[in-house]
Amino acid sequence: MIKIFQGAFQVVQSDINQWIDVYNPKILDFKQSMVIMEHTLVILITIHYEESRDKSKVSYVLDKVKR
Repeated sequence: MIKIFQGAFQVVQSDINQWIDVYNPKILDFKQSMVIMEHTLVILITIHYEESRDKSKVSYVLDKVKR
């Protein structure tokens, strides 16, 4: 799955956490890229996953960009 976001860190974090809660995936690989264009932050997230039957809680936390 590839997702592209534009905006606040909290929105990205919330969307990914909701996706994890709904689909409960087993995440095999994860990559993120961030690009700052003037006043806009663009985040590209690539997640390689398998469907999982495990019900353990997983969350995603995005570190803030240091300028």
